[in-house]
Amino acid sequence: MNRRPEAVPSPWLRRAARVAAVCALVVMMAGCGTDREATRSASTVCPQQERVPLLAQRLLFREPSDVFDIEPDTRTYVAVTADSRMNPNDALGSPSDLFVIDADAAPDIDDSGVLSVVADPRIKMDELGRFELIEEPPGSYRLYSLFSPEIEVVRCPSSPT
Repeated sequence: MNRRPEAVPSPWLRRAARVAAVCALVVMMAGCGTDREATRSASTVCPQQERVPLLAQRLLFREPSDVFDIEPDTRTYVAVTADSRMNPNDALGSPSDLFVIDADAAPDIDDSGVLSVVADPRIKMDELGRFELIEEPPGSYRLYSLFSPEIEVVRCPSSPT
């Protein structure tokens, strides 16, 4: 009886398969995020003349901003207006993300591992100067960042005009 030898993949082929599996996992996880990120509103900021400025401040590394209030029946937005870590010629860069906390809370950051892990709700900032809705109930809040961006917080009427 002629037995056919078993095909044994080469070490290079096994390694390529592992790399492909890791790459596929990274691509799948890139689409994942917190519930807050997945449910971000498509709402747009109101026209300039309807905006009520609440805060304009340069944040310091991990230091909470001054307090601002989110009132009932309004929408509150934040924009990163300047970010020293961004290269102005880098079209692929994005500004520093922001984290929102209650006015009397401290940032919840775990530095025990290699990377800092932040437990506070994140506001993903996609573009310099673009306003993002702060999706929190009425109350007093502060923002912080793991970098030092300049931010602007504005209030808009609840329904667009």
